[in-house]
Amino acid sequence: MTAKFQIKRRINGGAGAPSAAGASEGEIALNFPGAAGTTTKPAMWAFDGTGWRNVNPDVAVSTQSISLTTGADIGAAYTAWLALNPGGLTGNVVIATYGTPAGAYILTNPAAPATAGSWTSLGGATTFATQPQVNTGTDTVGAINSALLRGTTLSGPTGGGAPVAGDADRIVRLDAAGKVSDGFVSKATSAEIKTGTATTAFITPAGLRGTTVAAPTGGGAVPVAGDVDLIPRLDNTGAIDHRFIPKLGSTSGTTLQTGTDTTAFLTAAGLRAATTIVSAGVGDANKLPRLDATGKLDATVLPANATHLAGAIDPTAVPPTGVTTGSMYFANKDGTINAGFTGITAGTAIKTSDALIYDGTNWHHIPNGTDLSAYVPLAGTNLMTGNIVWSGAANALAGTTILNGKGGTIDAVVLDAGTY
Repeated sequence: MTAKFQIKRRINGGAGAPSAAGASEGEIALNFPGAAGTTTKPAMWAFDGTGWRNVNPDVAVSTQSISLTTGADIGAAYTAWLALNPGGLTGNVVIATYGTPAGAYILTNPAAPATAGSWTSLGGATTFATQPQVNTGTDTVGAINSALLRGTTLSGPTGGGAPVAGDADRIVRLDAAGKVSDGFVSKATSAEIKTGTATTAFITPAGLRGTTVAAPTGGGAVPVAGDVDLIPRLDNTGAIDHRFIPKLGSTSGTTLQTGTDTTAFLTAAGLRAATTIVSAGVGDANKLPRLDATGKLDATVLPANATHLAGAIDPTAVPPTGVTTGSMYFANKDGTINAGFTGITAGTAIKTSDALIYDGTNWHHIPNGTDLSAYVPLAGTNLMTGNIVWSGAANALAGTTILNGKGGTIDAVVLDAGTY
């Protein structure tokens, strides 16, 4: 091969390759048939050392369109078509229409046109799923367009109310507010909230409000059974209405007095009803005494035998009349008790400041102190007078030495040996 590259051109020449005479290997020639300015396609030739080769030969392409209408698949439909058209396929490119709706297919494997895999879809008509198929997801080949997709979505329950069973399998889309409609949310009713029977529904503020009360239904003075399971809410004072609280009212004094209620709260009226200033006797049992106008307990609420100070009394004179039970007097002089003091032993010596108490039947003497005059003091200047008399068994004091206060012996001792 020579190192030579030439391009020759022939204008207004006829069709066909240039002459080989004088041509060199690798030479390229362009042939422009027809007059200058025409649009006839030029031909390119290349010399291989022996002859010219057409670089861009014209290609003869024939197309054939056929209509395939019957068959389980496009291959079977071609077989049915061939039976009616014995001449068979004649084109280099075969285009067939097939299916309902009809789609366009090209034969990509001319050697086996009766095989469905030898045909390739060119797109043609598209099979779309139906709206129910889109809703239920039962179609596996149909296409979904925007209209079908829109048709299977909902921005709110059908009918605009609460969720409905007919909307099952539909797709939720955002509403005009850019949110999922609350109509798709199952909401508990006030009755369900009251009884706690809804286990999957949500509670809305309106539903919750419907289960609360700020005062007993009907506005009565006491709670009503119809409010069972309702939730008390604070009233306009910011407090729970007192009627919701079990209490002992003014008519419940007996319950308070006996202490039989373990759950109710006490009100001021209930407490007042269970108190008294003046006792009426047995009927006021268990009531609480309260102070009178002077700030003291009335005597009627004190025990009948309660001791009370009655003043001073002369124990040697006849007791006064009208003395009440529990009266306590103090003796205002020394002397022997008067016989009128029933219950005290006749002749009893009474000392000043001794107490005399009346129990409603008898008098009682309570000495103010103990008389120690018969005893020798351990210390002091109160000297004992008279003789010391020892008594005991004979010879009991034999060998005993009696000492005086300074440790010396007593000069004289008188021993009473008794009589014989």
